[in-house]
Amino acid sequence: PRVIPIWLIASVVTPEAHRGHGYASRMLGHFFETHAGENFVLYSDIGAPFYERFGFRLFAREERSVAPS
Repeated sequence: PRVIPIWLIASVVTPEAHRGHGYASRMLGHFFETHAGENFVLYSDIGAPFYERFGFRLFAREERSVAPS
């Protein structure tokens, strides 16, 4: 099987006192520029619009459980 490397991003958090200054947007923008063409998966519990401007699309959440063996 072919292995495809994927980056996982799990919630980018900015302290409330520093929100609205573009820190997270600039950090993510730089990260995506330096990793252009690579694959990403995002898990976040904040609203999708923040991440949609970076090209992420919202998918329905799916939960699965595995029975212990």
